[in-house]
Formats: sequence, C-alpha cells, structure tokens
Amino acid sequence: MANKGGLSKEELEDHFDSYVNGNGIELEDEEALKELLLDMYKTKAPITRVLNWIEAKHRDGYGHISDVDIPKLGLKYFEVSVFDDYEGLEHDLRELGGSIKHLSETLGVSDDLVYQWKMYDSRLSRCIVQARNRTTKMVVNRLLMKCDEGDMQALKFYLISHKPEIYRTTNQVTNDGNDEKTKLEELADEIAEDIKGMSPEERMKWIDDNY
Repeated sequence: MANKGGLSKEELEDHFDSYVNGNGIELEDEEALKELLLDMYKTKAPITRVLNWIEAKHRDGYGHISDVDIPKLGLKYFEVSVFDDYEGLEHDLRELGGSIKHLSETLGVSDDLVYQWKMYDSRLSRCIVQARNRTTKMVVNRLLMKCDEGDMQALKFYLISHKPEIYRTTNQVTNDGNDEKTKLEELADEIAEDIKGMSPEERMKWIDDNY
C-alpha cells in the first residue's frame, strides 16, 4: 500500500534493504532504524541521506550518536556541521555565557532546533552544560571578590535570581520585635565567612567544590 503522495512501504523497505546491503552499511539495530525511517519518510531520497550520514558517522566525528537518533537531528544539523568542532563550540558558548539563544543566533537556527539537537547529541549537551558551569563559576568568582570587600548585595541578587523558590523570602519578625534572618542572609553570611581572606587560588578551589 502506497503512502499518500509517496511510495509504498514495501518499495521503501526494498530500497532500504538494497542500499544497506549494496553499500555494506553496518547498523546498530537495523529493524528499529528501518521502522523509524519508513514511518518518517515517503520517498527514497531522505532514507538514502540518513543511511549516508550513518555510514559516515565514525569517520566524520559523530560516532557517539546512535543510528536511530541521527534522523531525529534533521538535515539542518548536518548542514551546519555541529559535530565538526566541539571544542570550538564550547569556547564560543563560554564567550556567549552558555546561552542557547546566543548559540542559535550564531548558528543561524531557531532556539527550538538547538534544544532538539541537545536531546540527541550528548556531546553538544555536555558542551552547553560545561560552558554554563564555567560561566557560572566566573560570575560567582566576581561576586565573591565583591563579597570579600564587604559588598553583599550582588551575591544576594545572584542567589535570588538563580534559586527564587528558596531565597526570595521576606524578613520575619520575632516576638521581641527583632528581624529574623532569612535563609538568603544566613547563606550570604556563611559564604562571606568561608571565603574571608582566601587567595584567588583558594577562592577558585572553593568555587569548584561548591558550584
């Protein structure tokens, strides 16, 4: 039975089998991939394209991506060649503050597409996480320098913006009329005490241990 506007599943299956066998393509799970491609496509060309991507994956540097995830990444992923330079991509992400929005603008694609790629490309996902972590540590280091100088407001603002469900609280008044410290103030005091008098190297080690 033919797909609407395309070939029958039998014709597509014959094409899949003959292309795989004729080109000696080794697949991780042939039946699962075949079922997926026959559900996704109605013509031979995109099936051929996906099989070519799979055949080239170990040679071109995206062998960590499973066969069945390769078609889910889509054509634009391979046009942009995200996999060409993960180290360069992570560097760019650090420069952009780990922001997917800025990354999508740099690559000329939508935010949604980058989120989709992140789901199926574990190395891209790791680059984004590492870039964000690096950026966070740089921000925290600057805040701690201010904190060590007695300026607590920037640190409090950072904590509120990153953990609002915990730290966006108001002062509570005790029975004797004195303000009770909030969780935010208690943590800021603890941090200030921890980092008091630390050298830059000691401060970075503290950040590595805590963030």
